[in-house]
Amino acid sequence: MKRIFCKKYRSRWAAALCVILCAVTLLLHKNTAAGLESQRAAERWQAGELPYTQVTAFISEDGAVTAEDIMSVRESIDNILASLGLEAEGESARLWLDAYSGELSLAVSTDYNQQAVRVIATGGDFFFFHPPDMESGWYYSDSDTTDATVVLDVYLAWALFGGTDIAGKTVELGGALCTVAGVASLPEDERELSAYGSEYTLYVPYSLLERLGYDVPITCYEAALPEVTSGYGLDTIEAALSLSDDDYEMRTNTGRFGIINSLALLGQFSQRVQRLGRIYYPWWENAARAAENRCAFLAALACGLAVYPLLFIVVTGVRAAARRKHFKG
Repeated sequence: MKRIFCKKYRSRWAAALCVILCAVTLLLHKNTAAGLESQRAAERWQAGELPYTQVTAFISEDGAVTAEDIMSVRESIDNILASLGLEAEGESARLWLDAYSGELSLAVSTDYNQQAVRVIATGGDFFFFHPPDMESGWYYSDSDTTDATVVLDVYLAWALFGGTDIAGKTVELGGALCTVAGVASLPEDERELSAYGSEYTLYVPYSLLERLGYDVPITCYEAALPEVTSGYGLDTIEAALSLSDDDYEMRTNTGRFGIINSLALLGQFSQRVQRLGRIYYPWWENAARAAENRCAFLAALACGLAVYPLLFIVVTGVRAAARRKHFKG
């Protein structure tokens, strides 16, 4: 036993320990973003062998994108995909899906209470991209017969009603009575919860706010669509939006936490810390960026841990070759 742990074998044990720690670090890296469902829409949507990607455009308020513009974007994407022979099978089937959102601050009230809230205006399949756990009820969709439905978060439900079992109750927003479709739980992931904050939050159909006369700039557009070749989904959305470079930032969500992307972030930390642009990030993107930072640190640590075993293998190989040469001589 003493011979196994003698000085002669210390370098081997050190190399083995580094390999184990490197494997653990890579496992932590892989699982860092596992709980971020907002980054996995393409994975959940994909069926069959056709690869999909999730792409997000964050748009400045100066970009002035409206729901009418989104309709043009959808038509453009349909035409681009159709030109490649990609079409949905069946009348009710869909080849791809999208969502859009924007934020503003408003007051919401009941007969006995009123609160200032963060309103997230949603359109398209927003709750597919950002599926919350529900304390009660369910979330609305664009296919509902009325858009006068809202989703409260837990904070707001307790502030207005003193509980969360309130599906079917009504609140007043901008002079309109809205039915509570459900109450969304708070994010479980620590980074999402931190980015979410403690603001009372209300999810509202974009069409309702538009009908009530509110001007809500769309600051986030997301899509899950076929990835014909690498980068094709991002190029398609970028071409369809047709915005000036200063008015938007693009993200490819699918694969953004891979080891290569994590290592690439190491040279961009100063740019990520200093926000000099006019782009606003919603809470789910801030959570994803926090996860990216952790992934970059873990990737750097894994590479550092891999250096000693690689050197050990090289040195051992060179010594073995030298010994063989010596004996032959």
